[in-house]
Amino acid sequence: MPHNPTSLNIAVFASGAGSNFHSILNYFKDHCNVRVVTLVSNNSKCGAVQIAIDNGISFFHYSKYAFSGKCSNIALKLIEYLKHKDVSMIVLAGYMKLLEPEVIRNYSNRIVNVHPALLPAFGGKGMYGDIVQKAVIDSGVKISGVTVHLVNENYDEGQIIFQKHFAVEYSDTIETLSQKVKAIEHKYYPKVIEQIALGNIHKIDDRIFLKNKIE
Repeated sequence: MPHNPTSLNIAVFASGAGSNFHSILNYFKDHCNVRVVTLVSNNSKCGAVQIAIDNGISFFHYSKYAFSGKCSNIALKLIEYLKHKDVSMIVLAGYMKLLEPEVIRNYSNRIVNVHPALLPAFGGKGMYGDIVQKAVIDSGVKISGVTVHLVNENYDEGQIIFQKHFAVEYSDTIETLSQKVKAIEHKYYPKVIEQIALGNIHKIDDRIFLKNKIE
């Protein structure tokens, strides 16, 4: 599809296998208004990088090792790169690194993350992947789910935008909960990203709501 000069450009940040990155790429592949223009990763050998290569998406290796002896502040190099790519929104999809304050300030209220539980429960530093699902099981809660939220300078403390829940059954394991989470993330995260990118949100005091119901 020809490039729409008025389209909004997204950068996806990922550190792992890249299943969410892949679902986001597929969703926006032929989108008229939103484009994924680059992948940023601190792990040059992760699955997400191979997905980017396979789909002709540019990759930025965001690691101090990539700039060893060349730059004292790699955050500024990242910001420079994102501006060069005309990025308007950052999407975290399994990104395992806290963003620097400079990046957050430059993209204030334009960075979103997906968390594999219903925040504010089971969030914070070190809470990711199977660690979250083990905590869910150990707690005995009967409901869990997925949260999409804005990103600030603290782990998982940004404003909540969207949540989707599911029942935690007595037979659930870390593996089955992870499967439930992935299914929801792959189905709903791209749709939430789309609504945010298109400005279809309400801001009421310190709360954010999507204008359109997502099915």
